[in-house]
Amino acid sequence: MASRNEEEELASVKVSHKWITDNERWSVSMGVPRKQVEEFRKRFPKSTYDDNGRLLIKNRKDKLRQAKERNFVELDSNHIGR
Repeated sequence: MASRNEEEELASVKVSHKWITDNERWSVSMGVPRKQVEEFRKRFPKSTYDDNGRLLIKNRKDKLRQAKERNFVELDSNHIGR
C-alpha cells in the first residue's frame, strides 16, 4: 500500500485539522509504570515522561514517531479481531 502524506494533501486545499497541528497531550496508554520512568527517560531521551509515567505527545506526527520507536502500531476498527 502506498504511503500518503496528509499534510501535502490538505495543504493543497487549505484545510487544517487538529491532529496535524500541535496538540500537546499526556498519553497514559503509551506511558510506563512510575517505577520505570527513569529507565525509560534514559532509553528514549527524545521523549518526555512526567513523574507519573505519562508520555508527552506533541502532535500526530510525534505520536507516530514515538510509537514506531517502541514497535507499537495504531489499531483501528479494521485491525480488531485479526
